[in-house]
Amino acid sequence: MFKMYSGSVFVLLCFPVIISYVTCSDELIALIHVFRHGQRSPANSYKSDPYKNHWENLGPNQLTIEGRRQMYKLGQDTRTRYSDFIPKNYSVNIINIQSTDTDRTQMSAQCYLYGLFPASGDAVWLKNVDWQPISVHPVDNSIIYNDNTNCPTFAYLYSFVITNPRYSRVNQQYKAMYKYISDNTGESVSDMASAYSIHDILTTESQAGLELPEWTKKYFPEPLGTAAGYLLQSLTFTLDLKGLYIGPFLNTIVNYFDAMNVNGTSSPKIQAYSIHESNLGSILNVFGCFDPPHVPEFTSSIWIELKKNSTMDYVNVWYKNGANLTKLSVNGCDLNCPYAQFKQNIRDYIIDSDKWSEYCGYN
Repeated sequence: MFKMYSGSVFVLLCFPVIISYVTCSDELIALIHVFRHGQRSPANSYKSDPYKNHWENLGPNQLTIEGRRQMYKLGQDTRTRYSDFIPKNYSVNIINIQSTDTDRTQMSAQCYLYGLFPASGDAVWLKNVDWQPISVHPVDNSIIYNDNTNCPTFAYLYSFVITNPRYSRVNQQYKAMYKYISDNTGESVSDMASAYSIHDILTTESQAGLELPEWTKKYFPEPLGTAAGYLLQSLTFTLDLKGLYIGPFLNTIVNYFDAMNVNGTSSPKIQAYSIHESNLGSILNVFGCFDPPHVPEFTSSIWIELKKNSTMDYVNVWYKNGANLTKLSVNGCDLNCPYAQFKQNIRDYIIDSDKWSEYCGYN
């Protein structure tokens, strides 16, 4: 199915318009909500980092108190946004939520569910407590890819991408910035990956309210953020990488929507995924909406809606990054994209889990 190559690809530009969600008379059949976890502590620190010991009690890559609040609010906001679609009371046929196997994503899913379905009435099981237990399921790593080492084929193909002329030009463009950051952090910053690490540290510290050193102002948040975004873009730079990184997830979307289109009670009304910025970036890239690239903020969300009226079935896709809500055009298919056209526009990247395992050398 895949033609392996390491050359350049053309990126369809997405021209977003910031608009508000408007409820219409058309029927919402099924909803997919994909979101990045809430605010967390940094994964690591740099040598001259004044806050390297700040997170000792919490530990690396852990959801902060503010991150918990953010995810709780995301659940509340999603309920408000889809108030005509989401019943007040939780039941197993309403939502299926999956998470990658990390503390921050699983805790984020739990906080999101609390905001989405606070217990009331007969669901209250402990006096003065409106939290209720709702299952968070593990997502298969072949569906939501979060470990580049888990697929040797991906790692092999990606080794050609990082030396591709496109990203060699990116590294050359930011060479002076890399040197400046290296001099001030005590770390060797020479490419997108090492720049991404520094950007992540500065972002988490800044959003936690810590005052960053004066030297950071020269390149942070920009253009360091764009350089970090290029790393996320590179993960799905070629057709093969798109298939291996996000193809099974796209297959899951299509299978779910196909089934719900035939029988709206065949699966839960909502499929939610608590995942990472790299996964969001890969979805945006295969949708043709990741140029210029960026690092999705904490709690960034993609909502994919399957709707129908008397004449057609169609898909709308929304992206919320920070305070900005954007209607996405999926490879040129804009508002009320016919479902058949939506599938056509992503078909080149779709593979099922069995094919994924085969391409990755497990079969």
